[in-house]
Amino acid sequence: MKRLYNLIFCLLAVTSIVAKNGLRLKSGDPSVLGKSVKAFVVFDYSKSEIEGKDMSLEDYIDQKGYKFESKWENAQTMSHKDFIKLFNKKSMGMKLSADSTGKEDFKMIIQIRTINLGNTAKSLLPIGTKTDGGATLFGRIIIKDKVGTNTCVLSFADIQGLGTPSVEGRMVYAYQALRSAIISYMKKSSKTKTEEDDEGASDGDQEEDDE
Repeated sequence: MKRLYNLIFCLLAVTSIVAKNGLRLKSGDPSVLGKSVKAFVVFDYSKSEIEGKDMSLEDYIDQKGYKFESKWENAQTMSHKDFIKLFNKKSMGMKLSADSTGKEDFKMIIQIRTINLGNTAKSLLPIGTKTDGGATLFGRIIIKDKVGTNTCVLSFADIQGLGTPSVEGRMVYAYQALRSAIISYMKKSSKTKTEEDDEGASDGDQEEDDE
């Protein structure tokens, strides 16, 4: 019975992680994030769609024209670089690299499935919240080992950054929000596993005493 209570407690803890961070474990073992390993990170927009519009991100950028395309390229460069830098600074486990040397233990694919690029006008409103007009990300994080097998798959939704007039700034803030969500998930998952291990050890001690 005690083991059943422990299982229920762990399930509730995981549920609270999902609700608070917008991350959900789809498959595999997320503990890999907390290990001292290196991963080559790839940002995948190949299947991205614009939220609320019946068009792909690629078509949207083409429709907006050359100037916006240039801004989008800058936005990717800035947000990806900032994400990796801050992730490595905060992570007590996995470290990311933008360029593969072939020596990385894993490959992390951040796959953006749906994106809202935010709104300049809303970002400039004198009233409202700090995230008004901010970019929002929906997608998956896929971690593969060296032979290409999925080690862990996480989904994320409603990851929204601060509002700011430029699309470059909005994307930087959106990826900062995603980085914070991942780090928070890592910490809470690690804490939950530690508590589970401690409870398991206590059960084992009790069983020994009963004998």
